[in-house]
Amino acid sequence: INIIPAKKENEQIKFYEEEFKEKVQLGECGEDLFIGIRPEFVKVANDGKYEINVEMVEYIGRDKTILFRFKGQTNTCKAIIPSEINVEPGDVLRVNFSRFFVFDAEGNRLV
Repeated sequence: INIIPAKKENEQIKFYEEEFKEKVQLGECGEDLFIGIRPEFVKVANDGKYEINVEMVEYIGRDKTILFRFKGQTNTCKAIIPSEINVEPGDVLRVNFSRFFVFDAEGNRLV
């Protein structure tokens, strides 16, 4: 699972230089959060909500594993995408998340 540090600001979630564009009801929690996204939940889409920079591509049969970064991110995240998607290191893609988790600073699942 990709664990992305985030902050709660005015009932919105921000991570790196992005605003988390998913609808989330957080309720009472601290400002330090983590977003959890499994590699198979990252979906490439021309109209995706998030821009990523591809660092590495590994072919694994019918799928590809890509390592990527969000704008302002120092560590990499992983996605598993269909092999028919043409992508090379250095490409910029747009993605959506089909599912995600939100955790508080203590690791308790909020969403």
